[in-house]
Amino acid sequence: MRFASTLAALAIAATALGACGTSSAPSATPVPPTSAPNPAPTQIPGGGDDVTRALDGRSFTGTTINGHDLADVTKVRLAFKGLGINGSGGCNSMSGPYAVTAGILQVGAIGITEMACPEPMMAQDTWLLALLDGATLTFDSTSLMLVKDGVTLTLTDVRTSSPAQPLAGTLWILDSIATGETVSSVPGSVTASLKITGTDASVAFGCNSGGGSVTISDTTLTFGPVMSTMMACASPNSDVERVTAPVFAGAVPYTIDGTTLTLKGANGTTLTFRAAAG
Repeated sequence: MRFASTLAALAIAATALGACGTSSAPSATPVPPTSAPNPAPTQIPGGGDDVTRALDGRSFTGTTINGHDLADVTKVRLAFKGLGINGSGGCNSMSGPYAVTAGILQVGAIGITEMACPEPMMAQDTWLLALLDGATLTFDSTSLMLVKDGVTLTLTDVRTSSPAQPLAGTLWILDSIATGETVSSVPGSVTASLKITGTDASVAFGCNSGGGSVTISDTTLTFGPVMSTMMACASPNSDVERVTAPVFAGAVPYTIDGTTLTLKGANGTTLTFRAAAG
């Protein structure tokens, strides 16, 4: 998956979100440690293929860490889809191919967004990127453990740690925008959101805001005409709005995974939201 620089990507247009920034995972050949600092969860029998099948479609959030200090371990996220891994230390998103061989996590070239965040979160991104390749990985159906260089990171399945938020009544904040294989984080200075109350939807597009009717089914949100303000905004607010506004029209498939809401627009744009705290 290609990851785009946030501001540069959004400034182009709705049809493409820019070029990707990449960094390479550590190249040293991983060697399994002779012992783990803490008792490891039960390994899934059968090795690599069984592990990747078990992890497919699962998302995890950090719960504890030993051997290293982090500003906020709960900001660490990992998600697995097919043979791809997606992660964040709390600021940018990183993604690339992965495999598990003899209990060792191996990742290929990693693409990463380039959003500027306060230094503690930027440092967590850098640390997580270095941790992944060569870490001993164990998984016991609800918890994922990574062990490397004396550090033990434990993550919990979001469906366990963060039960699914209700669609209606939750304020959903836009986190990222995907068009094709290009993903862009939403700039920190831009707020776009969705909140559904009864049969009404309130939407902030990044610049303007508005609302209209919405019909909810188990898999689809059907939006009626959305009436919006018509304020002129500069980039990046206008760029975010240009890409997101067309999604809120007609029947839009959606999914909720813990605190994450995903909308798939008919225009090929996918919007990912997180539930606002509190």
